[in-house]
Amino acid sequence: MAEEPHDLLRIRTDYIGAGRYLLSEDEATVIVNTDYGVQAVDRSSHERWQSDLGERCLGLGRRSDGRLIAHTLHAVYEIADDGEVVRVNPAAGEIAYSPLAWQDGLVVITLRHVVALDADGKTRWTFAFADALGESVRAVMIVNAWTTEDGVFLGAVDYNTGIGRVIFLGTEGEIGWQSEVAPITDVFPVDDDEIVYTLSQFPLRFETHRMGLDGRKRWSLDYGGTGVMLPDRRIAMLVGNNESPKWDDWELRVLNHGGVRESSAKLKGHFGHAPVLATDDALWFVGFFKPFDPTATRLDYTSLTPLPRFLSFDHQMGHKAQPHQYLVYYFRTAVDDPVPTTVFEDRDSIAFGPPVAGAEYVWFSHNRDVIGFPTG
Repeated sequence: MAEEPHDLLRIRTDYIGAGRYLLSEDEATVIVNTDYGVQAVDRSSHERWQSDLGERCLGLGRRSDGRLIAHTLHAVYEIADDGEVVRVNPAAGEIAYSPLAWQDGLVVITLRHVVALDADGKTRWTFAFADALGESVRAVMIVNAWTTEDGVFLGAVDYNTGIGRVIFLGTEGEIGWQSEVAPITDVFPVDDDEIVYTLSQFPLRFETHRMGLDGRKRWSLDYGGTGVMLPDRRIAMLVGNNESPKWDDWELRVLNHGGVRESSAKLKGHFGHAPVLATDDALWFVGFFKPFDPTATRLDYTSLTPLPRFLSFDHQMGHKAQPHQYLVYYFRTAVDDPVPTTVFEDRDSIAFGPPVAGAEYVWFSHNRDVIGFPTG
């Protein structure tokens, strides 16, 4: 393994290793979800405060007024800057995603519903996933979700089958648009009214589609992965390969607005989180790979196994104990010269939490640690 960079910040926390974590505005404090609730830790790994919520916290967020919000399986908590619980709203169903700010309140996503709350915690509207995925679906996993002024975007799949839809809900919780039923593995925004989503179909088949909310398909690709739109409207994607034996390692591809590939670079590992564009105008991202196991089958090393979103969801919800047996690679590359540099390699983990680009650092998670790479 590569020697740990001397300027890397490694913050020791009680983080569960999955779910959204937050940084203070000055990046001096990291706030993480834990098995008992919420913890705030400074750069020296000293605890500033903790909030005991009595059960595992699934994720964190902030309301539009800056109020810290924590979701446990059974309740929504409002927490003051010193960790004091200000208000508790019991949830009507088991919560399964981090809080999303919307208007002056929140969007709460449970295993079976989407609920919009106002600033006082009162329900504005409720949407049932059964209306989009069918009555047989008992538990929904969210592959991604975000809000706009016009509504809520969700990539929702049946936890048992992986089959789902991309759904756009309007300001009253009505379905404004939805994709065809398919094995959705990721979705991300590109324009205000356009999204890109990926399908991963067994055995070893990827697809990517760019859609508008008018229901028109902009383009389709015969590969898939996760990505982000750049300021010049190009798209940077981390993609899997459909062809044996090339599927072991993914690639970074930069696409123009029409979906045409401009550049491509080979990577090491598989990728569950999109790259982030940092203040140094570089893309940063993290990959993982399973070390060689002589008892494993060939399928254990393909791009589809393990599915990163399912691994993260299981760990976040406490469904399974995820063995820390993965090699992790941290990359940096300039957008217009995509020859990635491996900044650091680590072992015995998988980076569940998504990368976060701050003013001075790019942040990742590794087991319970939150680690920062300087961008200056």
